[in-house]
Amino acid sequence: MSEENKTKKKKIGKFLSNLFYDSANTDSQKLNESQNDDSLPEISVSNSGGSMLNNSLEIPSSGDGVFDENFHNALSQIISENNIPGVDYYEFQKAVKQMNNGGMNEQMLFQTVYNSLKIADQNLTAEKLLSSVDHYVSKLKEEEVDFESEMSASIQSEVVSKREEARRLNEENKELLAKIQEINNQMSANSNKALELNNEADLANNKITQTHRNFIVTLNKVVSDLESDKQKINSLIKD
Repeated sequence: MSEENKTKKKKIGKFLSNLFYDSANTDSQKLNESQNDDSLPEISVSNSGGSMLNNSLEIPSSGDGVFDENFHNALSQIISENNIPGVDYYEFQKAVKQMNNGGMNEQMLFQTVYNSLKIADQNLTAEKLLSSVDHYVSKLKEEEVDFESEMSASIQSEVVSKREEARRLNEENKELLAKIQEINNQMSANSNKALELNNEADLANNKITQTHRNFIVTLNKVVSDLESDKQKINSLIKD
């Protein structure tokens, strides 16, 4: 394969891959718009990987695929860029499409187009048409292999890695939940101990306060008795 064909093949493969990412980006844009629209229902996402997202954005998530005009255009471009010089199936197909509105049945249409092209290129044969079809199918199969490789890489980066990260986060949440439970238990124990200490503090405060009051009363009584005796001494005892 020439360097030019290698470059062309790489560009086409990249184009096909971009179609996937363009579609994914469009879906992301729809999701962002739906999140910014207060009139739309809330989208709930499950930790299992399933969600209401697919239904909300009308993205087919199972069943058979559907015809995609973008892919069709890309595949048609591959056929065009790999067109064999001279008259072959590529020119035959274009002529059939151009004459398809003539009202002829398919057998007459194919035969008429073939006869017309054979006038332009006497080397054209039915066998050449068939072999050129095989040539284009072969090119498309090569692109299919490249595309499948691109899709495998996309699944790894966009699906598998995200699933693994989601699993890691869920496991981390389990650990955090256990820590939260441990913290809650510790907080509960602390609250009970704090209540017990406050009760003890209240009892101690009452006891100390009462003791202080008793002391003051007793002190006052003793001081009063002393003052009383002092007065008695002054009045009753003479030197």
